Amino acid sequence: MAGEPRVAGRSLKIALAAIAASLPLAVATMVSPVEAAKDDTTLLSLAKVIPGGKVNADVDDFSISLSANGRFMAFTTNATNLDPNDTNSDPDIYVRDTLLDTTTLVTPGDGFDDAAGNEPSISDDGQKVAFVAFDDIDPDDNNGENDVYVADLSTPAPTLELVSRPTGTGAAAPAVPEGVLFANPEISGDGSAVAFGSLDNSLDPTNDSDTLLGYFYSGDIFVRDLDTDTTELVSRNATVDGNRASYNPSIDTDGSHVSFDTQSSNLDPGDSDEERDVYVRDRTGNTLTLASRADGAAGAKANDLAVGSSLSGDGQAVSYVSAATNLDAADSDATLDVYLRNIVGDDTELISRADGAAGDKGNKASQNPSLSADGNRVAFISAAHNLDPAMTTPGNTNFAYVRDLNTNTTRLQSRADGGSGAIANDGVRSITMSAGGVAIGFASKSTNLDPGDTDTITDAYIRNSGSGDTVLASLAPTGTPVNANGESRDPSVSADGRYVAFTSSGTNIDPAATNNRSDIFVLDTQTGDVELASRETGAAGAEGDGSSILPSISANGRFVAFESEAENFAADNDSGDQDLFVRDLQTDTTTLVSLNSADEDVGGYPSEPSISGDGTRVAFQAEDPYHPDDGNVHSDIYVRDLATGTTLLASRPNGNTNLSGSEESYLPAISDDGSSVAFESQADNLTGPSLVQQIVVRNIDLNTTKVASRADGPAGAIGSADARRPSISSDGSVVAFQSDSTNLDPDDTTSNSSVFVRDLNANDTSLASRASDESPAAGDASNAAVSGDGTYVAFSSAANNLDPASSDTRPDIYQRDLLAGTTKLVSRATGAAGAEGNDTDDDPEMSHHGRIVAFESASTNLDAADTDSVSDVYLREALGADTTAPVTTITGGPTEGSFIAQAQTQMTFTVNETFATSECRFDAAAFIACSGNFASGPLTEGAHTFEVRSTDRVDNLEAPAVSRTFTVDTVEPGTQIDSGPSGTVKNKTPTMTFSSLEEGATLECSLDGVAFSPCTSPLKLAPLSQGGHDFKVRAIDQAGNTDATPASRSFTVDTVITGRGLKVAKSRKVGKKVKVPVTVKTGEKSTVTLTGKVTRGGGALKKIVRKPAKDKKVVINAVLKKSKLNSKVKKQIAMGKKPKMKLTVKVTDGIGNVRTTKKTVRLK
Repeated sequence: MAGEPRVAGRSLKIALAAIAASLPLAVATMVSPVEAAKDDTTLLSLAKVIPGGKVNADVDDFSISLSANGRFMAFTTNATNLDPNDTNSDPDIYVRDTLLDTTTLVTPGDGFDDAAGNEPSISDDGQKVAFVAFDDIDPDDNNGENDVYVADLSTPAPTLELVSRPTGTGAAAPAVPEGVLFANPEISGDGSAVAFGSLDNSLDPTNDSDTLLGYFYSGDIFVRDLDTDTTELVSRNATVDGNRASYNPSIDTDGSHVSFDTQSSNLDPGDSDEERDVYVRDRTGNTLTLASRADGAAGAKANDLAVGSSLSGDGQAVSYVSAATNLDAADSDATLDVYLRNIVGDDTELISRADGAAGDKGNKASQNPSLSADGNRVAFISAAHNLDPAMTTPGNTNFAYVRDLNTNTTRLQSRADGGSGAIANDGVRSITMSAGGVAIGFASKSTNLDPGDTDTITDAYIRNSGSGDTVLASLAPTGTPVNANGESRDPSVSADGRYVAFTSSGTNIDPAATNNRSDIFVLDTQTGDVELASRETGAAGAEGDGSSILPSISANGRFVAFESEAENFAADNDSGDQDLFVRDLQTDTTTLVSLNSADEDVGGYPSEPSISGDGTRVAFQAEDPYHPDDGNVHSDIYVRDLATGTTLLASRPNGNTNLSGSEESYLPAISDDGSSVAFESQADNLTGPSLVQQIVVRNIDLNTTKVASRADGPAGAIGSADARRPSISSDGSVVAFQSDSTNLDPDDTTSNSSVFVRDLNANDTSLASRASDESPAAGDASNAAVSGDGTYVAFSSAANNLDPASSDTRPDIYQRDLLAGTTKLVSRATGAAGAEGNDTDDDPEMSHHGRIVAFESASTNLDAADTDSVSDVYLREALGADTTAPVTTITGGPTEGSFIAQAQTQMTFTVNETFATSECRFDAAAFIACSGNFASGPLTEGAHTFEVRSTDRVDNLEAPAVSRTFTVDTVEPGTQIDSGPSGTVKNKTPTMTFSSLEEGATLECSLDGVAFSPCTSPLKLAPLSQGGHDFKVRAIDQAGNTDATPASRSFTVDTVITGRGLKVAKSRKVGKKVKVPVTVKTGEKSTVTLTGKVTRGGGALKKIVRKPAKDKKVVINAVLKKSKLNSKVKKQIAMGKKPKMKLTVKVTDGIGNVRTTKKTVRLK
């Protein structure tokens, strides 16, 4: 973490891109888009590899070659960042596949040591490369001289074949001085033959040109047929070999024709001087043709040198460079120009000229021709500025051109993307054309051709002359890690583990870092990007002119503090001593921070910078006073506040005193919040009476100074032996350190160095260097590093009892979980049961939550790519990425949507992650810490919401919070009867309707004193007995409150008429009337209605109504007038018969109950 001091340790190589995309995205969220695997151990001491990272050293000016379609380019470079197997820092051959984005190292042989090489030539299909090797790669090659090889790339690992050997498969040619110094091998387009130059006469028995010419033998040109394993001399005519040196072979597609230039004077009758001329050898026809001559089969031989030929695919055309003035009428000066000779047509054409068949000749030298397979296009370089209208600036810089013989046009090619792309801002040093004539390869130091190339290293480019695309070819394969080529050390990790700052003297890490001094770099492990931090202000600020060391990176990875001897970072850096700087990686500014409050560079060897989490404060130690209260010459601890521009004295006694430490103080470690600084001190006015060095913590905001290296309690015993190397948590509350004391923890009774943790809030000190079974380490433990959250401690120990996986006594790295009380081995290979490191592991550092542990290791079994015993830096995914928030479950309290009748309640909950912390609140109050249960205060009537959220150990916050909404209701509900019987009713099953005044309440009913029971409205009562009844109803609301005054209704059921009944006397005759007495007795006040009817239509009685009082007897005479009787009835009466009369008596009581009685009587 940022708060840990960086102590210079043994040199080590450092890391750059091996863990890209495996770590979290940003410290603000601490969430990674890709879950990294737990227990992964990753080698970090690898050189920078931005995907497709460009070479960190020049591409050889004359060593590039293109395949027929331009897909593959072979090139030579001293770069060491293209392949991890390239460790010799010598020129090596690579092949770039622009389609698959791969870069293949060609030079090392199959199973042989790394071997340097040069002068590559690639076949048309890109699968074979001829080159010169500087080392004896093949077992048959033991001459100690350069030799020619062919690499076959069609196999997963390139296979090599020795070429510069006599016919057969025997030994290489005998050693001679600089045997193939001028080899310039070229492979045929079909890959079947290789032409090359050599000084060795033994390659072909017919070669008798063995005269020593000055220092060198006269070189010759040979062709090796790879199919027949034959080697043939070609720098000869039909009868003799050349009598002088021959150079620069070029071979056609099938290997049947070879061109070269030579000083020989015995190969053609027309060439009797020793000026270099160009010839074409037809191997099949055994003929040799002089090509550097004017038009015609016997045209004049060039009157000046002709060199550097390039042959067409069929061998019938050859281009070359000449200073002659007699080859074309347009060329009358001695400037180098490019020509093309058509062997069949015997004509010679000037190529280096402007548009048109007779375009202006180039006004400056042109050279390095490369001819397409069909002989219609020639690429070359030229300093002329009159060949293309786009090139108008005079100068001596070479640019790339292509002459199209079909259209007689000449076009500039060394430019950025597009037909009118920016012209290269630096020269072109060599050129090659694909056999197809479309792709142009060239080498240049230009910085404006590709966004990825901003340095002045020579790079290789490929230009598509048809589409106008220009691509950088001298690139590493995407994502390939490569060792840094200098010592690297001092890793410092951001809070989330994404950013790693480190020191390195490597020159292949960033193109801007080339001075071989130690520099500060910052790696983004997610993207693989690496950035030089020790540089002047500006995105492209100059590298420091002095060494820089001891980086400390802020928690968010934006700021890096470091120590430097450089004098070019700040204008006011005038102390002459080393100074401290902070680089802001976002604004690209570098700021001098070792200043006093007057912004003066005091000097006094400021060192050991430690930066706060937000980068606003930097703690450091210095021997000279940076504060007026420092009146002695001892080393003290200071804090530079970058926000206020002030410098504070931290090594001072408790309180706001004007004193400094009475003795030395060293190694500050500042908390991420910038409030506290832990440091070593020998000052007894800081530590109290102590004869040994202690760990002191100064809270610079509260002006308090506390001793951390002491036993439990605020005044626990001071450590009995030296305490060293403090590491402080982000909030300054936890300090880890190492000590030889035996009085800090009862479990530690040995004088071994042990690691302790002091909780400044709880005032307790515990032994951290112990096993999971609590047994103390059985050996020294040191170099403690506490996680930012104060819950983990990493340390180094040679003890073999801390983890069952550790069985040796070499120092290993362990991680102690202070909450769980467990300790595990970290310095091990990938996997939960990965192998323990087989060499020394040291200097751990952790990310904020302890997920990432970085450490140094000399082990060779932690990663397959690390086989040396040099210290490397590793990252261990100790805990695994965790982006899942904890889950909280509410287990008790009011249920969702419920009502409670109390004004207070208590909620209970559980969390699914151990050591997660929780916060609770009711309604809109602020969240406060809670654990398992949370009681409310008095709650008002109405709805309320309880919320709880939990945060795990890596700050994953549960969102949204888990909630429970309920309603407090302490008021009784009201109840009312809306309708139903009252008074006296004649219905035995009357219906009651009723309701509550409170929505959602339930109802209970009671009839005639029976217990209340649930009921709903409307309620039809069961058949009731005659007489009076009492009905009650009460409401119970959702909170359980019951209406204490139920609504009630009393009523009487009366469905029966009382009385003794009906008596009918015999009818009697009364004059002209028939009289029938009817006697009715009622038990209650009623209405009596009498009706009658004589059968057979004999007439009807007049309706009679009486209303007797209660319990009264009433006699009603049913009178029937004879006049009303019909004749039939009358006759019957006269005859003495007695006709029938039906009587109906209806008694109706006061509420409508009716009793009807019917009687039949005889009339007389």
